[in-house]
Amino acid sequence: MNRSPQTRERRRNIADGALGLTCVSVAVYANLTSASEPSPYRVLDALRRYAEASDWTVRPDAVLYDMVSATTPREKRPAWPALAQLIEDRHVSGLIVPAISHLASGAAAQNSWRNWQDRNGIFVVVLPDVLTARTDS
Repeated sequence: MNRSPQTRERRRNIADGALGLTCVSVAVYANLTSASEPSPYRVLDALRRYAEASDWTVRPDAVLYDMVSATTPREKRPAWPALAQLIEDRHVSGLIVPAISHLASGAAAQNSWRNWQDRNGIFVVVLPDVLTARTDS
């Protein structure tokens, strides 16, 4: 039987709840700055597969990317406000990205990012290999 992602997630949450396990929901995000980089879908798929291999749940609405300059502040990126809202509303507890530079460029921006991350209590996993490794399998 072919089940939708929502049905699989609901069933997994029911099983985890019965076992007393906590479900960890995460988001995946990338800011790709040029067409020479891998396709956003390949990068996001590699990040999602890592999360699922870690037994984390990737919310369907938490797979986001931007295509802007790395120096563009997060708040001015098209996809970032939706992701920030998911984090601030505690819908996700973690974030998986290809590099910290996808979140903040430069020392001041990285300090600001770390403060925001601490205030919101999320963990971040950085997977730089998804930008260089073959992700088709």
